[in-house]
Amino acid sequence: MKKSLISLTILSIANFAQAGLEDIDNPIKIATFYEYGDTFKMIDVYAGSNGTSCPRSYVIVEDGKETDPFGTCAEELINIVKYKDEIYLNMNGFAGPFESQERQERETSKFYHFIYKNGEITKTEMDD
Repeated sequence: MKKSLISLTILSIANFAQAGLEDIDNPIKIATFYEYGDTFKMIDVYAGSNGTSCPRSYVIVEDGKETDPFGTCAEELINIVKYKDEIYLNMNGFAGPFESQERQERETSKFYHFIYKNGEITKTEMDD
């Protein structure tokens, strides 16, 4: 039987070289998930930037392997939840400052969740 212990506090500024996070700028570790059962597993979630057009993106590191950066570019993460063997990162949409005001409002009213499972990320847009 698997048990999990979840830590959701902002931990510390990540050591860029140790984590191997070459694809995002100024990574900050925002959560660590531990699982133990048949094996021990630690999964870290980092937030960083992909430049001015995308102020926030995320990378998940598990067993030294990292995902490609993902997210909607929205600066605020609504929440992060671990359920069974999946991690959900929930956030609103985003349209940059060069987009029309109408598009910015439309995108920020959308809600997405990104699901991490078995080293893969899938994106789902939630209906109202």
